[in-house]
Amino acid sequence: MKDQLKQVFLRSWSPAEKGLLLADVLLSGVLLGWLTSPFRKTAGNMAKIFVDTIDGDDDEDDEIEIEIENDEEDE
Repeated sequence: MKDQLKQVFLRSWSPAEKGLLLADVLLSGVLLGWLTSPFRKTAGNMAKIFVDTIDGDDDEDDEIEIEIENDEEDE
């Protein structure tokens, strides 16, 4: 089996076969990316939440909310 696969890849390829192989690899990548995108999106959101909690970026948002609340109380 291994020798047969080696012969297939070592033989001379026609331009049509090269084009079909390239299209197959490209479309397989698109399909794989489409199937795995929900997992990558979820992992990316979880990583952002984790980094925000470590960096303390929420402090700036809290100050803005406090200023808005103080403005409302003044009126």
